[in-house]
Amino acid sequence: MALENENTQDHQDICASGFIGAALACLSPLAIGSIYLLFLPILSVGFLLYAFVRIALNRRPMRGARVACWGFYFALICLAASIANPLAYNHFLKKSGARFAAQWCELATEGRMMEALQLEKPSLQRARGAGIVKRYTQDKDDSQNYQAFCDSTPVKTILAEFIHADYRFVRCESVTKMKRARSYRMVFEFSKGEGVMKKSRYFAVQIMSSYIKASKRYEWRFQRVELIPAD
Repeated sequence: MALENENTQDHQDICASGFIGAALACLSPLAIGSIYLLFLPILSVGFLLYAFVRIALNRRPMRGARVACWGFYFALICLAASIANPLAYNHFLKKSGARFAAQWCELATEGRMMEALQLEKPSLQRARGAGIVKRYTQDKDDSQNYQAFCDSTPVKTILAEFIHADYRFVRCESVTKMKRARSYRMVFEFSKGEGVMKKSRYFAVQIMSSYIKASKRYEWRFQRVELIPAD
C-alpha cells in the first residue's frame, strides 16, 4: 500500500499553467512602476484561473496547486497596486497644481503682478527682490511681455476690481497630457464685498508641470489666465 501511494505521488500530473502564472506573478511588481507592464499581472491572473479550472476538473491531485494559489493572491495585489498607483499620482499632482495656481491668485490679488508673471519661468531663472523690477523694466523682451500681460482683460479686471479680494479653488476643468509635461486649467472664483454689494468673477488659471533639464525635476509654471464670461 505504501509503495502504491509513493507511485501515485511520483506520477502526479503537473499543472504547467499554474507554474507559468506563478512566474508571471513574480514579475508583476514591475507593473507598479510602469502602466505599460500592466499586462503582466493580468496575464498571471488569467493563467492561474485556467490552472484552477484544470486542477478542479482533474481526477487526481496536481502538482502546482499550492504555488498557483499563492501566485494568484500576489498577482491580484500587484494588479490592484498597479491600477491605484497612477490614480493616486494624478490625484496628488492635481492637488499640487491647485496650490501652485492659488499662489498665482494670491500674488495677483495683492497687486504683485511682476511676481505673478514670473511664475511662468522655471524657479532657477526667477529673479528676487530688485532683480524682478530690473527684469521687467530694463530687459526689452521681458518689459514688452509684462506690458502685454498687464494690458490683458483678466489682469485689468483683477487690478481694477479684485485687489485684496478673496479667492477660492472651484474645479480643475481640463488636463492635457504631453511628453514629459501636463497642462491644467484651474478655475478660481474671485470675490469682494458682502451681501448685495458682493461681486465675484471666475478666472481660469492655466498652469503646466514640465521637466526642467537644469534642475532635473518636474516644476510648475504659469502659462496664462483667462476671464470666464459671466452667465
